[in-house]
Amino acid sequence: MTNETLYEEYTQDKEFERLMAQEDLIIQVTESFCKILENENIKRKDLAELLGKTKGFISQILNGTSNVTLRTISDIAQVLGHRVDFKIHKKNQVPKRDTFYQDWDENTLGRFNNINPSDDYPSTDSATEPEGEWALAS
Repeated sequence: MTNETLYEEYTQDKEFERLMAQEDLIIQVTESFCKILENENIKRKDLAELLGKTKGFISQILNGTSNVTLRTISDIAQVLGHRVDFKIHKKNQVPKRDTFYQDWDENTLGRFNNINPSDDYPSTDSATEPEGEWALAS
């Protein structure tokens, strides 16, 4: 038995590291859009109308269950009066994220403690809505 934390053990698994990077990006995008909607008092159905899409399509994007394109991300930002900045950095150079994560509470951050790299992850083209604590209110 080693003194490594579970996280350190998992991060040695390249597949887990790849999946965590994907989830991190999905969370950044979806939480950013959800925060804009909340701060500007815009409902999902209103965003759907602005984009000419269905409310279900918007829910899939904001719940992180849809494999959204860069064009769609740009379109959403545009209709909300925003633009997206994109940066890539070395894995060992962690960017300062206080502007994104500062409002996260311990419950939100604690969700990452239950991720197992051997879990089966749902397909990104799934049309089902998340349930329970993972569902976002509309």
